[in-house]
Amino acid sequence: MTTENLHTNDGLTQSERLHLTGLLTDKKLVKASQFAEKLVDKYPDQTPLRLSLALIYVVDGKHKMALPLLQELSMTLPDNAKVLRHLALCHTALEDHRKALPVYLNWLAIEPDNLEALCAIGSAYNMIEMHHKAAEYLEKAEALAPANAELVEVLANTYLEGRQYDRAEKHYRKLLLTRPDDGGLMLNLADSLSHLDNTDDALGLCDQAIAQKQHKLQGHIQKGRVLGMVGDVKSARAQYRLALKIDPGSIAALSGLIQLEKITARHQPVLDKLKKQFSKQSLGPRSRAVAGFALGKAEHDRGNSKEAFTYYKKSNALQLQDVAYDEERSRVWFKTLKHIFAPVDFHNLNPDEAHVKPTSADKKLIFIVGMPRSGTSLTEQILSSHSAVYGAGELNAMNEITDELMYYFTQQPDVKLVDRAFSSIGRDYMDKIIELNVSEPIVIDKLPHNFMRLGFIRAAFPDACIIHTNRDPMAVCWSNYQRFFPARGMNFGNDLETLGTYYKFYEDLMGFWRKKFGETIYELDYDRLTKKSRRRDPGAARFLRARI
Repeated sequence: MTTENLHTNDGLTQSERLHLTGLLTDKKLVKASQFAEKLVDKYPDQTPLRLSLALIYVVDGKHKMALPLLQELSMTLPDNAKVLRHLALCHTALEDHRKALPVYLNWLAIEPDNLEALCAIGSAYNMIEMHHKAAEYLEKAEALAPANAELVEVLANTYLEGRQYDRAEKHYRKLLLTRPDDGGLMLNLADSLSHLDNTDDALGLCDQAIAQKQHKLQGHIQKGRVLGMVGDVKSARAQYRLALKIDPGSIAALSGLIQLEKITARHQPVLDKLKKQFSKQSLGPRSRAVAGFALGKAEHDRGNSKEAFTYYKKSNALQLQDVAYDEERSRVWFKTLKHIFAPVDFHNLNPDEAHVKPTSADKKLIFIVGMPRSGTSLTEQILSSHSAVYGAGELNAMNEITDELMYYFTQQPDVKLVDRAFSSIGRDYMDKIIELNVSEPIVIDKLPHNFMRLGFIRAAFPDACIIHTNRDPMAVCWSNYQRFFPARGMNFGNDLETLGTYYKFYEDLMGFWRKKFGETIYELDYDRLTKKSRRRDPGAARFLRARI
């Protein structure tokens, strides 16, 4: 806080201004805020003084106290970049990134080439795991400051988190031109290449990192992951054991070993080390959760159900310590979806406005949806074995394209969807599909949570194939409970009660979609699929032929 934030037209007397200036110069922020509070009471109509008080609160870390002042000021000074900047920063400091985003965007509208605003928007989108949107603004920031290596690295990491591996590769290679010996960059590039099926280059980069003392541990761990991805269990195991020679307590290496294969009595030394790490209160909740889920899997493999459940329960509780679950938010989103799509007649939409206008580059689409752990991956593997079908994995594109619109509807639920909104959303989605640059004419998106966006999908792509994977409710909920999911959006599964409630939300919404356009959804039974996986499912084959 500097004296430049005090204004000559703030209504203060000379002595009052000098006193407040002195307190700020001496960095006596508590006394400065107390004095400024008295001045605001004395001069309630002085907007510059209220801004000064808000900024004193911000500098003193009292963001909750600054927030209402800045919100009020943003109403009276909607085009004041300083007010918007600090209001957004307050929301960010209070970890309310969704509320910060529209304020940052308003700030950017006033100053469209503001590098700080662009980077802040990118960071906020990353915090709510909308990595494609984050990349969009970080790319604009990079265009303003192409030589900013820190920014290029943030963008590369954003691409990696957003599974845009080809773009991540490009940016990591760019960074390595100026930092050729940076082992951390090598390992991130190796991670990207492993997902692009460039295993040999990924392993080579791991070896280069292993040659550096400071990256030797992570190099062996990353090499183990790459080898595990291609099914070379023996070599992966060797890499994890080499990592443990460097750090016998490495949770990543210990849990990596446990995830590789079925655990038996011969793995007891590994389990003992991991149990020791799990018991360390000094470790963060996320690290302990990783260890705990691995221990739960180990006990489950050995037939110790009670011990396995104890580890799962403790690990899920640790996950909630790291990121709490907001059940009310989920309830509102599910309710909002039904509210906004209730009046939509999917069979009588205006095709010229609602449906995506096809181009020669477009692909035919298959969406595999359902609860996480319901068999979407197996279904994709079977379908993508056909030469005309590309399995794109779990694409977050539809979520990111519709997320802001959905948030807007939760705030203003009486606003109606218009037909042309669907074609706009669909075009944006198809453009993301085209960016995959694959030769196959049919693309699968198997993000399970697209079940929440079936209304958008059905309206924009009436000919798309929608496959809903069904699995026994107890089995699918238990499978979610015993898995470590790094994504924040999966924390509904960290408590059995909230998991059960979420399943009911899901079941109710799927019932809603069936009533709306059930004839275009193929219901695939997971248990039947696993029993018939080596044979054709005549029902699925007929459905696919009819839709595509």
